[in-house]
Amino acid sequence: MKKQTAKLLTSWIPFKTLRRSLRTKLTGITIEDNGINNVVIIDNPDCFTNASIHINANNSRVHIKNAKYIKNTKISIYNGDNQTLTIEDDVSAEEMSVFLCGENSGLTIEKDCMLSSKIEIWTADGHSVIDKTTGKCLNAEPEHVIIGAHTWIARGVKLLKRAKSLQIQWSGPVVSFPDRLRSNTSF
Repeated sequence: MKKQTAKLLTSWIPFKTLRRSLRTKLTGITIEDNGINNVVIIDNPDCFTNASIHINANNSRVHIKNAKYIKNTKISIYNGDNQTLTIEDDVSAEEMSVFLCGENSGLTIEKDCMLSSKIEIWTADGHSVIDKTTGKCLNAEPEHVIIGAHTWIARGVKLLKRAKSLQIQWSGPVVSFPDRLRSNTSF
C-alpha cells in the first residue's frame, strides 16, 4: 500500500496581497507560507509530532521524504529567497531548530540520520557584520549545510554554515567546517 504524499504549492496564488499568509495544518505539523512560489513536499505526513515550517521567503523548496519521525522541530526559512531543505529517507529527529536564513542557502539531511534534542542548524549567521571603513558586509555568504548519510548528532549540537557531512557528533560542540568529511567517521 502506497503512503499518501502531501504537497503544498503556493505558486497558484498570484498576488501576495490576496494571500497574506497561507497556513496549513496537517496532523502533527503546521506550515505557514508568507512568500510566493514556494513548494513544500512531504512524502510521509504521519511522521510529525509538534513540528512547524515557517516560510518568509520566495521561490524556496522543502522536500521531506520518508522520514521515520520528526518531533518538536521548528523550521524557519527567511532573510533570502531560493532556499532549499531536503530531509531524506529514514531520518529521525527528536528536537531541532533549523534556520535557513540566506539567499540561495540550504540544508540536506541525508538518509538514515538520527538527531537528538536541542539541536540548532544555521545556514548563515542571521545578522550582518559590516566593515566600518569600507561599509562592506564581511559575512554575507550563506552556505549549504550537509549532514551525510548514517550520521548521529547528539544533544545540544549546533551546526553552522559550512558544516558538511558530519557522521557522529558528540554533545555540545559548535561546528563549522569548510570541507566535506568522509562518511562513517566520528568527531
